[in-house]
Order: sequence, then C-alpha cells, then structure tokens
Amino acid sequence: MTTQSIDEAIRNTPTGREAFIPTRYPYTYACDYLRSNPQIIPVEVFEDPGLWTAQNSSLMSRADASRVRQRWAELTGMSDDTAAILLAGAYLTAAGIEVPNAVLAEALEVNANRLTSRGAA
Repeated sequence: MTTQSIDEAIRNTPTGREAFIPTRYPYTYACDYLRSNPQIIPVEVFEDPGLWTAQNSSLMSRADASRVRQRWAELTGMSDDTAAILLAGAYLTAAGIEVPNAVLAEALEVNANRLTSRGAA
C-alpha cells in the first residue's frame, strides 16, 4: 500500500481569508492545516500507537498535529521541515493569505540555518 503524499492531499483540499502572522510560519500553519483537514491524513499515519487518539478525537491538538506531520513525512521519505513548508503553504492558500516573497525567503533561510546548525544539511 502506498501512502498518499502530502502534496497530493493538499491538491485535493478546498479554500477560505485572514492575515499572515510570520511567527506561525511554517509549523503552526502546517499543524492548523492538518487540524482543519483531518480527512486528508492517510490511515497509515495513525498506525503509530501514540497517534491513535489523535485520529479519534473531535479536535486534534497542535501537538498531535505536529506528531502526525512528522510521522507522515517519515512514511513518505520527506523531511519534517519540507512537510511543514508544504502544509503551511496549503493553509495559507486555503485561507487566501498572500505571503510576501521576502518574508517567505527569510523564513526558509532561517529554517536552512537551523538545519545546518543541527548538522542535518
């Protein structure tokens, strides 16, 4: 069985409008996207015993959504940072939020520097 990729799931999700908050990009927005669209999360993600309750709750917490994002990325061979950026982008698009290119570039640079400092790059 092949787990649906994050970008495939994003393409199949509807759209809405609010202001961009830089400190929420990308992780909080990514979690909020998953919390708003739990139906896109493949069932394989919830096979991890620690995530079973997230699937069966009426409202997934941001902490649960973060673990879901990490597990989904792991199952599909994607880095968690890349998954967060994709999901955050989908959230912003769905909410009708336009992100200034300079802000997005700065967030990506900060993310790259964090990865490099951890030795992951």
